[in-house]
Amino acid sequence: MSICAIIATRNRRADLLACLASLAVQTHPPDEVIVVDASHDLCGDEARSYQRASGSVRLRYEHARTPGAASQRNQALDLLDAATDYVVLLDDDVVLEPDYCAVLVDALESDRNLVGVGGWITNPQAAPFESALGWLLRLFLIYGAEPGQVLPSGFNTPMFVRQPGTRFPSDCLEGGNACFRAEVLRGLRFDHGYERFSGYAYAEDLDLTYAVGRSGRLCVEPRARMLHNVSPAGRVDNLRLGLAQAVNRARFLRKHLGRDVGHLVCYLWAMLGVWLLNIAMIARGRSPLRALGNFAGLAIVLTEWHQPLAEEPWCRN
Repeated sequence: MSICAIIATRNRRADLLACLASLAVQTHPPDEVIVVDASHDLCGDEARSYQRASGSVRLRYEHARTPGAASQRNQALDLLDAATDYVVLLDDDVVLEPDYCAVLVDALESDRNLVGVGGWITNPQAAPFESALGWLLRLFLIYGAEPGQVLPSGFNTPMFVRQPGTRFPSDCLEGGNACFRAEVLRGLRFDHGYERFSGYAYAEDLDLTYAVGRSGRLCVEPRARMLHNVSPAGRVDNLRLGLAQAVNRARFLRKHLGRDVGHLVCYLWAMLGVWLLNIAMIARGRSPLRALGNFAGLAIVLTEWHQPLAEEPWCRN
């Protein structure tokens, strides 16, 4: 078996070094790591520092042609060796437990119907089902009844809202915490349309992994554990995040679920919940620009709802 890990990074040198160090001590390490770097302060020492952190794992270090998680991951996917069996997609600010890769690959080896397996984040940020906020999110069709469920509103329930005992199915996976059969990614690419707002990608992993799930089953394996440090570096401003929350969810809905009135109503109801939540969070220090971005994004969505999409859900080479 040949495993390749892909990491898109930007201005997070210390985080990336920690991630590579955790890859180097895996019980089943990847054969190759492809890092696509869009940092502003690149220098000749970067690749050598990363190589030292990755230990004996072969590292391929590339400067990003186009900044953005979708574009950078596509650049790495174009470099995949034909002999690669499994592709692990990682964020640059995660630290893996030593058997992370082994557990994910074992899951795929044990079930040929599985095409992708997600890992488990030990410090989840999502509100749990049992909380009052969790029930409110379910009321507004932002959460569904089960983790990983894609809803008719275009939203998807986070995988980490409930602590499961065993592996469980999911409609989608995270783009920075999953392993896929390389054969299902051949010719599939992330949609650049999700980088509409100055290169910031939002829901691009939902788009790709939901498409991958059409060729087989997806699941989450809680035994493949990682810590997500949620690095403050490189975070998008609140206005662009608010825009992306509205526009990119609608993009996914239009592409994969439909443009009928029923889906539009579900989407608008969910966005009302997002907007009210962002308004309520202003009292706790959140910038009002996120709610303003939601409002502006909704105007864009309603204007473009029946227009053709600029790009297809994926491209095939």
